[in-house]
Amino acid sequence: MSLELSDVVSLSAEVGGEDAHAATHEHILALRKLLREKCKGPYSSIVKRFDFALVIDGSVQAWPKEVASRTILKSKRSLAIVDIHMPREKWFACDSASIRMSLVGGVLEAMDKLYELAERKKVDMAFEHFRRDVRTAVEDFL
Repeated sequence: MSLELSDVVSLSAEVGGEDAHAATHEHILALRKLLREKCKGPYSSIVKRFDFALVIDGSVQAWPKEVASRTILKSKRSLAIVDIHMPREKWFACDSASIRMSLVGGVLEAMDKLYELAERKKVDMAFEHFRRDVRTAVEDFL
């Protein structure tokens, strides 16, 4: 799934099979579009791009939670990456509303992880502004 270089907040996905893709793809596209529209920034003088990186287990590949739980701030590249692990039980045999709730829960949990890391590393961020914009996107998504 492609990212636009101008996106301040992006939603990428590594999907472990066609089954996971079929169940989640339309929801990922909808959330990505809303994040792109609602999250314009700037949120930091250091970090210019934020990527929520979905890692979705499927029939071909599944990842241990430890592998799919990175939270990275790369000051030199002006980039923050937060993994969101979505195990099979979060999408398999679930209705659209449940899948969307799982995606939103993952994004909000990722926000908390990013905030904790930014605080530890003393990275300047307008976190309340960032959180408000993300919440606006996820409220529209639900």
